[in-house]
Amino acid sequence: MKYSLKVRGEASIEIVDAYNWYEDKKDGLGEDFLKELERTFKVLSKQPRIFQKKYKSFRSVRLGKFPFAVFYEIDGNTIVVYSVFHSSREPLSWRAK
Repeated sequence: MKYSLKVRGEASIEIVDAYNWYEDKKDGLGEDFLKELERTFKVLSKQPRIFQKKYKSFRSVRLGKFPFAVFYEIDGNTIVVYSVFHSSREPLSWRAK
């Protein structure tokens, strides 16, 4: 079964902020971040249950080349992404938003 993916507003802002930060550091690095995120989203769309639950029904997956994690929940046939945040932050701080 293939799942649809919905990125919540706060997660979208975090993605844009990370993209801008990486682009400021080096041209094209923000694009590399987005490509890695897209690869992660493709895996989630195919097999969202392979990643461990971290808090109640919420799961997380780390991006391969960047120090970010995606926190999400499976709601029927939809994967809801709540946060894409830097791993140096407190892992459950996204819940306070």
